[in-house]
Amino acid sequence: MINRKPTGSLNKILPLFCAGAIFIAGCSGEQAGDTNAGMAGGLGSGVSGATVLGVAGGVLLAGVLLDSDDSDSNPTVVGGDSDVNNGGTDGGGTDGGGTDGGGTNGGGTDGGGTDGGGTDGGGTDGGGTDGGGTDGGGTDGGGTDGGGTDGGGTDGGGTDGGGGTGGGGTTGDTLLSDAGVFQTQLVESEAVPPTGSAALGDADLLFDRSTGNVSGTVTLTGITATSVDIMTGPPGSNGFVAVALEMLSPNVWSVPSTLSAQQQAFVLQNLNSGNLYVAARSAAYPNGEIRRQITPAGVTRYTTSDTSDDGGNAQGYLLVNENTGDYSITWNTTDNTLVSAHVNDGIVSGSTENNYALLTQRASNPAQFFMDGNFNDAADPLYPDLLQRLSNDAVWLDAHSADDTRVFFGRLD
Repeated sequence: MINRKPTGSLNKILPLFCAGAIFIAGCSGEQAGDTNAGMAGGLGSGVSGATVLGVAGGVLLAGVLLDSDDSDSNPTVVGGDSDVNNGGTDGGGTDGGGTDGGGTNGGGTDGGGTDGGGTDGGGTDGGGTDGGGTDGGGTDGGGTDGGGTDGGGTDGGGTDGGGGTGGGGTTGDTLLSDAGVFQTQLVESEAVPPTGSAALGDADLLFDRSTGNVSGTVTLTGITATSVDIMTGPPGSNGFVAVALEMLSPNVWSVPSTLSAQQQAFVLQNLNSGNLYVAARSAAYPNGEIRRQITPAGVTRYTTSDTSDDGGNAQGYLLVNENTGDYSITWNTTDNTLVSAHVNDGIVSGSTENNYALLTQRASNPAQFFMDGNFNDAADPLYPDLLQRLSNDAVWLDAHSADDTRVFFGRLD
């Protein structure tokens, strides 16, 4: 293609007009685009295909108008060579593969085209390391289904993928999808206490979030398990068996084909609050050698500041799902002679203590108290302002002896 210079006043006006058009197209593209999590400089990161083509066209036209030499292709000027397969530094052609190549298929280091697959290629399907397109599956790919290590898309199942519709949870993990899919790995670091074991477990489970039914298997490596169970309890605390899996072989354990109504109700009660985990237990580690919390989107964990009146130890946990309103409280103490425990509102110091919810003492462990509910339910004792109380640092747990002496208390932070 031969570049021709405009004549007269157009020689001064058109380049400015095109530069403005490029700026406007870039802004509108960013506003109209999808998630921009993976953008690191690519022109088309997160923009629609039409906008990318519009920007590419504007860059191409600017390259034509700014060219002061009819025979020079200017491969490193803004827009570079307008040839279809231009390879300049910022080459913006249809397949422009330059460092920042922003063409339709621009595959440069930051290539942000529709399919720009560069290192940070943020196009619709840009699969680079940080490729933030709709299906950008890079290490930090933040697209709708971006499944990289930190992929925070709607179903982004990365280790820390916390940014999408389903990517929430205590650690930012997307471990339970909206459809109830739980596909992840059991690890020793989540055991209480961590075991240092080299064992691993691949969980492939499906939870019915309307009935509490469960199906699927857990496959183990490097462990001789005595049991594999779905259990109730928050991170940092050992709990109780909800569903015991059946051994198909020493390495493969399966959910029973039929769960009782009581089991389903127990699962459902704890599922949305994130108060379930999967553990593989062994003779050496009866509380769990490897483990993984089942965390749905929107769950935040609060723990008590460890405080007591008698010098003993106690640890309280609150898991609350801000999306659904479900919550679960676990209050572990070291005194099995206690008779009552409460959720308190306000500053806990002598007469200012305000008991507004009674916890249930666990029959099998009198030193532990618990409470489950939904703060959106008008009949719930924590309705309607649990989240507001938490934001004001005004939610405490306490426990009392038979003479009503307050033995333990701690604020949920």
